[in-house]
Amino acid sequence: MQNVYVSFGSQTLVRNSSVRCSLTHHLANDLAFTLPTTIRDNPYAPLQRGMHGEVPGSIETYLEGADMPARGETNIGSYWATREALELVLREFRTQNWVPDAGRYATASGEFGYPNEMVRGCLAHGLKVDGIPCADPDEVVGIKTQENLEFIRAELIRRERFED
Repeated sequence: MQNVYVSFGSQTLVRNSSVRCSLTHHLANDLAFTLPTTIRDNPYAPLQRGMHGEVPGSIETYLEGADMPARGETNIGSYWATREALELVLREFRTQNWVPDAGRYATASGEFGYPNEMVRGCLAHGLKVDGIPCADPDEVVGIKTQENLEFIRAELIRRERFED
């Protein structure tokens, strides 16, 4: 297996079409790391874009305390990565950032911020990273609060009615 799909277990609204579209983009552009994205208000983890559309980074508004823009491109909690990129970036990050005595990483949150650390690690090694805005804004909603759960239930019922 050369490419691996990673998704947060709380992201129940990610559509198959977003997974397929992002894989097609990942393979066609020989990318090391691909983030399916959407454009929405108050993006939780905004993807940064350079002047020519390239991805120079990704930030996280909660763990990293970054400012949340009013509108922007954000990942949907699922990703494609090459096996090589995962092995390289994860191993290096752990080696360089794990503090055994503290039982945590040497980051502001003490956590490994996936996918942002993957984006940074790939870019640091000259590996190609991109986001593909192929998802609907509702795909970002994960099971985190009772309000989220109610929205997800309603959305799944709506999809069942209209997407058959």
